[in-house]
This record gives sequence, C-alpha cells and structure tokens, in this order.
Amino acid sequence: MTTILLMRHGDAVRGEDLDEARHLSRSGRSDVKSVARALAERWAGRRVGYVVSSHLVRAVSTAEIVAHELERRGIEIDPMLHADPRFHPDGSPRHAAQRLSELALEHGPGAVLCVCHEPIVRGIASHLAPRAGGAPFQTSGLACIEDGAISFSLDPRLLA
Repeated sequence: MTTILLMRHGDAVRGEDLDEARHLSRSGRSDVKSVARALAERWAGRRVGYVVSSHLVRAVSTAEIVAHELERRGIEIDPMLHADPRFHPDGSPRHAAQRLSELALEHGPGAVLCVCHEPIVRGIASHLAPRAGGAPFQTSGLACIEDGAISFSLDPRLLA
C-alpha cells in the first residue's frame, strides 16, 4: 500500500519582498501544530518514512513543525527533511505526483509526507486520487492518500 500525506503550508505573513522568504504567521504555526496533533492521533502505530517539501521557507517550516509534533507524540518519522524545487507552487503536478509515488515505493511501508502550495497541491491530489476531484486545500490542510483514494483529510478550521 502506498500512503502519501499531502499538506499545504501554513498561513504565511504578507508583504515580504521575496515570495520565497515568506515565513509562517503566528496563526499559521498554530494551525500547523493543530493539524499535526490531529494527525498523530490518527497515525498511532504507523510511521513516516520520508519528508519532502517545496524549498520555499513557509513549506520547509511547516514540514519541520509537523515532523517535530509527530515525533513528540511517539510517531516514528524520518528525521531528514528534503527540500525539492519540484514542489514549487508553479511546478508540474504530474511530475510531482510521479515523484511522490516513486518515493512511496522507495520508502515504504511508511508514508511520505509532502508539504507544498496551491495550486500544485490540488493538482498532485487530482493525479494521486483522481476520483477525489480538485478541491482546493486550505492553508495547513492535509489529505491522506492511500492507494489512489483520500482516506481522510484534516482542515484546521474544523479542529478544536
């Protein structure tokens, strides 16, 4: 079984000179932690074998927070974060989805966690889970894709 945890980065500050340098806002960090805690509750006894994100600051920071929160809650996770420009907002969803499928096969049986951006995150989800459609991801939103279908999703707005 291939499992991919696909997540959009947390809310980022506005007004930075360079889009690449935008960091997470306070509420973005809080939302990411909430989603990571909810994921840890659902993920007990499973592992994350590979963590990849876009190379932009807000995606890397999101991935670091999720990895830290999962590890704190006893989830086995690969401590190495891989930043990959293929997951840039304007990247090819088809190529990114193909790369995630390859990573899932290489690093199974654990899941692959990928943190990226709109619009590529929606395109990746459409390629990996075609029947799910291309619904937009909220910031800090996460979908678990297992064998071509979304098994669950986490929306920070719905978490207490």
